[in-house]
Amino acid sequence: MRSVRLTATGQAQAYILAVHLSMAALLLLSQLLLMPPVLSGYQVLWVLWIQTPLVAGSFLSSPHQKNLMKQMPRAYWATPLRGAEN
Repeated sequence: MRSVRLTATGQAQAYILAVHLSMAALLLLSQLLLMPPVLSGYQVLWVLWIQTPLVAGSFLSSPHQKNLMKQMPRAYWATPLRGAEN
């Protein structure tokens, strides 16, 4: 399987797409099951227009860490706090 490396912009776009698709699936599922909407219109707008872009912006401002996904969690967190050295 070929690994895909996303840039910061690609990660932000993938995050926004995932949030929008999951929100659409949640609202569609509630309608298909003949239930009331899970979230009100204002809540949907708040999540999709305010919160999601703010969180996606954190992907753009975080530095790239080369071997982050190859590190074991215990070994990484056992060391003292360090900056983005990779």
